[in-house]
Amino acid sequence: MRWATLFSLWGAVCLAQSEGLPPVWETQKSVQELIDKLTPLGPLLERLDPGVWVEKGAPAVYRDQLKSAQDQFQYVLNTARRLLKQPDSLSLALEAGLRSQSLEFSILSVAEVVRRYQNSAIAELITSQFGESAVHREKLRQYVIALAAAKEQELAVADREAQRCRDILSRQPVTPPKPTVPPKKEVKK
Repeated sequence: MRWATLFSLWGAVCLAQSEGLPPVWETQKSVQELIDKLTPLGPLLERLDPGVWVEKGAPAVYRDQLKSAQDQFQYVLNTARRLLKQPDSLSLALEAGLRSQSLEFSILSVAEVVRRYQNSAIAELITSQFGESAVHREKLRQYVIALAAAKEQELAVADREAQRCRDILSRQPVTPPKPTVPPKKEVKK
């Protein structure tokens, strides 16, 4: 019965691989490329001066918006680095994908503020640098979907196997345990 379970799970993994889940090495390569493409964005975000924005009439809330973008940038890099070590972790893949999407919104928003209140050339540089990671961010999104489908398939196979085992066990006749008779005590005379 144990071998049947192992073969069923192995079959689910093979099925998931054939349906679009890339091999681990390919996923790690793609995540590393994402990190490599995003890394130059950090110094660009650090060079921005929200004080100039406020002097030119921007609301002070844009300062918080820049801080949020910088934080999101670090979160994406940290999560992606953890995903490199555990590429089969659905929770890490989801976190990396969601944080990447959040970073996208933050970067586009900050770039618009920079374009309006600081320098349009810097804004273009930020969006251009961020745009270089677009292919890898899309690969990450596709990987999250494929990994979720693979994990769902694995759970379905494990559930079917557990149900099959429960069915086999429920069909076996129940024999009551034999009562144990305590040993007779010898009576000494």
